[in-house]
Amino acid sequence: MNNFYIEKLIISGAGKDPGVIYFHPGLNLIIGPSNSGKSLIIDSIDYMFGYEHKGKKRDKHYRLDGMKTRYGYDHITLHIRTQKGLLVMERSLHDSSILLTSTDPDFASGKYSANHTAKKNISSVLLQLIGVDEPVKILSSVKGKNQSLTWRSFHHMFLIRQSFIARETSPLINPTAEQSTETSGPAALLYLINETDASFIENGVDANKGIKKAAVIDYIEQKLNELEEEKKHLPTEQPEVQALLHHTALKAATHFKKSTDDSNELLKQIQLVEEQLSEQYVMHSQFEALRTQYQADLERMTFLVEGELHSKEFEAPQACPFCGHEIEQPEDPSYLESVRGNLEHIKHHLSELNKADQAVQARIHDLSSQKKSLNERLTSIEPFDSDAAGAEIVENLSQYATQLTAMRTISQIEAEQEAYRKDLMQRQLEKEETQLSYHIQDKYPAEVLTQLESQIINILKKIHFPDAGSAHLNVDTWDIDFGTINKASLNGGGYCGIVNSAFAVGLQEFLNKSGKHSPQMTIIDSALTALSEAESITDAESIKDAFIHYLMETSASGQIIIAEHKDRMPHFIDELCDGFNDYQDNTMQIIQFSHDLSKGRVGLFPGVCDEGK
Repeated sequence: MNNFYIEKLIISGAGKDPGVIYFHPGLNLIIGPSNSGKSLIIDSIDYMFGYEHKGKKRDKHYRLDGMKTRYGYDHITLHIRTQKGLLVMERSLHDSSILLTSTDPDFASGKYSANHTAKKNISSVLLQLIGVDEPVKILSSVKGKNQSLTWRSFHHMFLIRQSFIARETSPLINPTAEQSTETSGPAALLYLINETDASFIENGVDANKGIKKAAVIDYIEQKLNELEEEKKHLPTEQPEVQALLHHTALKAATHFKKSTDDSNELLKQIQLVEEQLSEQYVMHSQFEALRTQYQADLERMTFLVEGELHSKEFEAPQACPFCGHEIEQPEDPSYLESVRGNLEHIKHHLSELNKADQAVQARIHDLSSQKKSLNERLTSIEPFDSDAAGAEIVENLSQYATQLTAMRTISQIEAEQEAYRKDLMQRQLEKEETQLSYHIQDKYPAEVLTQLESQIINILKKIHFPDAGSAHLNVDTWDIDFGTINKASLNGGGYCGIVNSAFAVGLQEFLNKSGKHSPQMTIIDSALTALSEAESITDAESIKDAFIHYLMETSASGQIIIAEHKDRMPHFIDELCDGFNDYQDNTMQIIQFSHDLSKGRVGLFPGVCDEGK
């Protein structure tokens, strides 16, 4: 959690509606076209933190000079929220006095001066915010001179205005200072890190003497370059290889399951048809037995009828041959009729039986056809080729194993690079001394420089910065070099802006995590404006996309304020804002200026759409 953060900025003028900006404790993206007031916001914050527009290095690009004449605004109010209350700072243009109104009991209300030499100066208030309560002296030159630590001693490291974003010098060096800050800037940072002040000069402690081993340094730099080249020839991590392996295994499993399911379904259908066929064959057998019985009955009945008919051809005896008594002839016409009736009945049943049996045989034919068709379909199912599937999986496993080997090799190379960088840092700290002098580098513990370097390089890698693997901190220039090449010679101004931005963000993260005191904010104007990437670059490879994503993911580490031209922002920012709307969640907010009276918020000043109006 931040001890303090900028809560609100108000810019006002006589008869003018004030321009008001509310800030989020985390990430703030202020986006819009040119001349909409984005840089005025950054310059106004800088002004309230004690900027004095004078001296040999006065900034000709300072926008506040024309804010009154062009827009009619000349008074700035800044709200800083602390854990115990609110600090309200008010300052008019071209006035060195700042009125402070405090509800925080640790800070006294009253008038303060922007000039740090004044008895009551705003620098002491700002230093108190980060826990520096007493005056501090820091080294200011190699000859042993010292100066007071002020907020402006390090403010330029965390607030980078548009005119200095692409500078070729280190962010630790103040581009507006009247005197060289090659010593005082790093000395101020060292105090923020571990509270090393200038007392070692007063105690007569000499700087460490040593022999600069140029050949060893050249060798180390050469090895770093060789390792980087070796790493370039190794395949990078390819998530699609693992995805292909998963897809191949899933495809084999799916094929096997489909073949098995189809076969089982057809076997079930064949079994059902066979059961129905068995029933029909049993019924046909029963019909055959019944037909045989009917035919036997038919023959018997026919025999009886025919016998009866033939018996009428013979005359029956009229008297008994033995006694001569007359024999009475019985008459039973119903018997013959009954036999005839049974005969017709059997014929009818036999006819019906034949019809039923024909239907059964037709059903047997249909079922046999179905069984044949199902068997043909079963035979036509493509069998699961375990050998082919296994070979494909083995091939993909081989590719995945190759990638894992490459990743392990890259990790080993990076570990070796880290060791070389640490050695290089220690070698660079060994100075060639011919006379007594004080180099602030000698006061930096090697592990501190290595940790700071790793923090910055980690950001460069995460934002896909080219040659990030060869990056290292050059303590002679206090800047990031790439192998033996400085940042300005690598890719140009747009890339210098990204390196400087990554440096500032990494510095804040390092101080938040490992320092004694931290400003807890990073304010950058136009980090992406000068960056030009190839049209073929995808969003996943884009530096600007990765940079904004990184800021969103790490916004909890402190307050970050970025002013940027809307056209330079990644596409996903448009999706978040859905047109010209602002956006806010728990970790960030996006403020949009349209510079168009018909769309959203016009700009910093209400209703002001064109410069000078």
